[in-house]
Amino acid sequence: DIMTNKWQKGALVVIYNTPMSYYLAIECSTEHASVALQVGTQRIQQPLASGYGQSTGILPTIQQLLANAQINGSQIDGILVGVGPGALTGLRLAVGVAQGLCLGWDRPALPLTSLENLARQSLTDTAPPTHIASLLDARMGEFYAAHFVTDALIQHTHAPKYQLLNADGVAKWLASLPSHTRCVGAGWAIWHPTQAQTTTPLLADAPLFPTADALCRYAASAPSHAWLTHAADCQPMYVRNEVAHKKVIKNQHKTP
Repeated sequence: DIMTNKWQKGALVVIYNTPMSYYLAIECSTEHASVALQVGTQRIQQPLASGYGQSTGILPTIQQLLANAQINGSQIDGILVGVGPGALTGLRLAVGVAQGLCLGWDRPALPLTSLENLARQSLTDTAPPTHIASLLDARMGEFYAAHFVTDALIQHTHAPKYQLLNADGVAKWLASLPSHTRCVGAGWAIWHPTQAQTTTPLLADAPLFPTADALCRYAASAPSHAWLTHAADCQPMYVRNEVAHKKVIKNQHKTP
């Protein structure tokens, strides 16, 4: 259970009753990128600048977190990383940095998708939902979507089907889900204006973006087989993998 929740020097600090553990987490699937460090019962999350600032700031931010905690890489038990779906550049950055640190420190990696990250943030609710629908903006009029079903112990979510949907597809998908489904993710606020006859299903307190802090929370409940001992096995999830191909096809149909 959460003991305290406070801000310290601009970084979110959450104190938990957990065994002594040391985890580093990296989440760059969206423009709201962050890194987090868990040291024993304390977790500190630090945001990263958007755009070019992510690539230039990620390693100095990690180094500063370690220095502030007075620990080094050899004390880290594992590295958690968000693998998308999401921003292509951010995914490559996060996974690449995680792979490098895992190899350098000889530590395992624990990947988690951005949509499950959102779903797991809802599991801290007083009354955790059984059905969770995560939606993120995929740009180009499309959305990343996944439906999660949590078990009675809320220790894990059953593997979902990850989808790339247009606005009409989201409406049909939402209509197929149970009425008590909890909707999470910033994609809902973007999708809602396209559906004039539909009220937004997003609650005011719903998580909007995946966070590195949520990655750290996942470490305690993750099954042992989810940890990857070979850093190269940690790869980005590309739900949309033909963006460049679509552009080529579109250009081929243009009149010379």
